[in-house]
Amino acid sequence: RLPEVLDVDKYLSHCALEMFVAHTDGYALNQNNYRIYHDPLTGRFTMIAHGLECGFLDTDAPIRPPCNSIITRAVLGTPDGRRAFRAREDLLFTNLFRPDVFSNRVSTAVARLTAAAHDANEAKQFEGYGRDMISRIVARHQMVANHLATPEAQPLRFDAAGVAQLTGWRTVKKAGNAALDIAQTAGRTELRIMSTGVGTIASWRMPAILPPA
Repeated sequence: RLPEVLDVDKYLSHCALEMFVAHTDGYALNQNNYRIYHDPLTGRFTMIAHGLECGFLDTDAPIRPPCNSIITRAVLGTPDGRRAFRAREDLLFTNLFRPDVFSNRVSTAVARLTAAAHDANEAKQFEGYGRDMISRIVARHQMVANHLATPEAQPLRFDAAGVAQLTGWRTVKKAGNAALDIAQTAGRTELRIMSTGVGTIASWRMPAILPPA
């Protein structure tokens, strides 16, 4: 009954574009900064994005939304919904998410701002902001392109005993001094983290998708 109350087609586009521009404070990622409009002609609801100042701020933000919000969960919580979302991603990335168009819009805005600047220093600030934004747009576009080109990860496979083999571990070191290595102990493989001081933030990580319960 969802399509009876929600314009699902428009929400697919809304959600995909929120993720593309890394709107980390929007509905899909934070259940924030949105309006819902009820169209009296169709009787269905439409999502309207709001408060987009965080767009392109985190160029490494994920492009697939978590199903934490009720609408996202309803639309993408089924195999058909996920397939429709991935198809919409491909369509919008090819036809709409173009860095040249975005960069030209930024350059046009910067030109208007610098023309109205109070002095040369302010004009240079505007130019610097513009270069930074264009750099973020290009970086985000590349990140999205790489993600879309990566084959969809498959759910973990569990054997008859309920055990799954985890592979593809990677190291992440964010702060402090730490040594991460792989060791064999009593026939078992261990992923080790050895800290040499306080304030260490380090981990072994791997992405894993669990099959539906």
